[in-house]
Amino acid sequence: MQTVCESKIDVIIGQEPNKNKSVITYCDLDVDCFIYIVNRNITVISCSRDSGFVCVELSDVFIFSRYFSPNKGTEEFERYLYKLGKHINKNKNKHIIIGGDLNSKAQIFGSSVVNEKGRILEEWIESSDLVVLNKGNTPTFSNANGNSLIDVTMAMAEISKRIDTWYVDVETENMSPHRNIRFDLTGTIETKTSPTRKKGWKVTADGLQELADTGAEISLDRQNGRITPQELTLATKEMCDKFLPRKRPCIQGHRSVYWWTSEIAELRKNCIRQRRFDVRINRTAATPERKAEARAAYKEAKRNLQLAINKQKKETWLQLCNELENDV
Repeated sequence: MQTVCESKIDVIIGQEPNKNKSVITYCDLDVDCFIYIVNRNITVISCSRDSGFVCVELSDVFIFSRYFSPNKGTEEFERYLYKLGKHINKNKNKHIIIGGDLNSKAQIFGSSVVNEKGRILEEWIESSDLVVLNKGNTPTFSNANGNSLIDVTMAMAEISKRIDTWYVDVETENMSPHRNIRFDLTGTIETKTSPTRKKGWKVTADGLQELADTGAEISLDRQNGRITPQELTLATKEMCDKFLPRKRPCIQGHRSVYWWTSEIAELRKNCIRQRRFDVRINRTAATPERKAEARAAYKEAKRNLQLAINKQKKETWLQLCNELENDV
């Protein structure tokens, strides 16, 4: 989430969330895939869902997130694609973007290995008039058992021309074996007016007391013993500016995660550094021992980052609870 904030990402298309901890508005019936609208200024018109996929309609685009378990067979996969295809055909003339993990491997999206689900998916993509946005053969999934390219992004032909800079982000640490995939959608998506707090001042006990003590001493130019509304308003503003702090505007856009600290930022930098080194050394002719050392160093850095995040989340939550006990 901190990466999302720093990169000003507006929409997340995600799969396999933590079902016990996640509270997601737009998800499929099994909570296997989701769409998270980070930028709250984006208008969501409608949402439809089924088992294995969810669709969110924005002003000029339909975004799909989908997931298919690797434990299910090819017959179930065909039924799943048929059901997904029917939903797409309802909006055939719309701009559609589809992203997710179908646990299939096919050459059409860069995989050097092809399986039966991959062949079925290739035929389905062609029959659905979809364009694959994946570029190159950078693995989208990497763990101790190896690498694979199983995360696919697709779109209808017309809107695919508006999608730019699609790439697999191999350097950013996201605490998952799946790597982040990023792309930009050019053009504008209708957004709500950014809600901000009303202009005004923060009311504090000390400030109010100071206002009360000083209010009687304020001098106003009076004509015939009367104070005009404009004079009273101006004098009140001057008093508040003098004794009360101004409210800051609160824009409901990209917000940092509540538990972020400078210590976690340093641990993440180190983790990213170790990850980059691990990726680079595995592309060289280094000895197996050297590669194993690099992988062990990366795993240790990742573990330290995860422990620090968990600890800080717990401490911040307890701090919030204590604050609420003292001042509900």
